[in-house]
Amino acid sequence: KTRKDNYSKVIPTFDYGDKSNWSGMNANSDRAIKKAVIMIKKHSMFINGKQYNRWIDDCYMLMGKANFFKLEHSLGVNQLKHVSENSEKQYTKDEAKIWMIRTYNEMGEYAESGTIIRGIDKGGVDKKLLPDYYAVIADYHIRQKEWDKAIENLDDAIKYSKKKKFNARLEFIKGQIYEIKGENKKAYECYGKVVKARPEYVMEFQARINMARTAENSNNESLRKTLKKMLKDGKNLEYLDQVYYAIALIDLKEDKKDDAIKNLNKSLRNSIDNQNQQALSHLKLAELYMEA
Repeated sequence: KTRKDNYSKVIPTFDYGDKSNWSGMNANSDRAIKKAVIMIKKHSMFINGKQYNRWIDDCYMLMGKANFFKLEHSLGVNQLKHVSENSEKQYTKDEAKIWMIRTYNEMGEYAESGTIIRGIDKGGVDKKLLPDYYAVIADYHIRQKEWDKAIENLDDAIKYSKKKKFNARLEFIKGQIYEIKGENKKAYECYGKVVKARPEYVMEFQARINMARTAENSNNESLRKTLKKMLKDGKNLEYLDQVYYAIALIDLKEDKKDDAIKNLNKSLRNSIDNQNQQALSHLKLAELYMEA
């Protein structure tokens, strides 16, 4: 709930929240681990090299996930590896491998992530796991700035996912990647899908702002009207600097340099604590004054 995405960068594929607040989960994570350990000690039926209690691998899985959020990544990945190698349930083995990739991605161990990805038979992955399977591979490629492969896997994740909030997030990321690639038309289309999905307000707001940045000239008028309405909405008081900046970008597309300068100055005057936006507005103003 306290998480705030930094929309000036490609947002994370998975909505883990703010890492600085993960410690707040430690008590619950420790309790889950403690109960899983008790379960394993008291009820494991490992006889002649075979585990006869089908819940034991689930206990190791829970410990791996709990240690992920405790930032005990090395410990967690070993517990997940145990599941991937010893579970007799293919679904559980694949889920463990997906969480191993998540963990290695967080650790920056991309060689390890790549090894696991290549070792998974995607044709045998259960359909329920496919959204996370493709999303974690997209995350792997995004972190290494392999944009085309990232988009390909984001598309597959969206294809198999039925979660609107998750899909909206992935569409937003696609839009950001297309912007990086200089493909503004495709970026605009992605942001439009985000708005139609009606995600959380902040993401919807950012999608509308990004649409103004990536729009073709034929869409300028409707976008200008939308942005002016956003100026009057009380929910946007802390975002007025971004709205004025977006209007200034439309001004520049229409060669209205004086209007753009006025709106950039309004952006700065209405900035509360968004240093990224202040920097963008100052930079754009400096560029315009240099051209004068």
